[in-house]
Amino acid sequence: MSAGPEHRLQIAIKKWVREAVPFPHVFLAFDRSAARSPLQHLHEKTRGARAGTPDVVLLWRGAAIWAELKAPDGVLSIHQKELHAEMALAGHRVSVVRSVRAYAEELAARQVPLGPLAMERADAADRLLSGPGQRLGRKAPAKPRPPKITVARLRKIEAVRGRVLF
Repeated sequence: MSAGPEHRLQIAIKKWVREAVPFPHVFLAFDRSAARSPLQHLHEKTRGARAGTPDVVLLWRGAAIWAELKAPDGVLSIHQKELHAEMALAGHRVSVVRSVRAYAEELAARQVPLGPLAMERADAADRLLSGPGQRLGRKAPAKPRPPKITVARLRKIEAVRGRVLF
């Protein structure tokens, strides 16, 4: 199973935050996209997890900076729109972010101090995400796999060897 574009963006942002945002801060990421079992989302719901929860939050100096990560052509689901509206009523703002650079700009707008070369590192991370096979919105090309060795295939190989080797 290959990682989707939002998953790759989440990993890139996590790495960027580790390098660019000075401590003390807490970075949390949530990924509820793929259930591992048919009842996983139900179990999470009973424990308080909600559909539409933003993907990442940065806790810094008493502020919670929420961000929903989307591929360039991604759209918010109904659950996300509803929960983001509820969070706005509770005094929390959720930003929709489509690149590491956009996340960096959001943090800068919220007065989070960034380390030296933070924006350049964000641009470099975005270039890696948009490189061949890693474009946001596209899956990485599949690696060619050798054919499976079956009993029938082994018999064919031996028959060919018998004809070629006198």
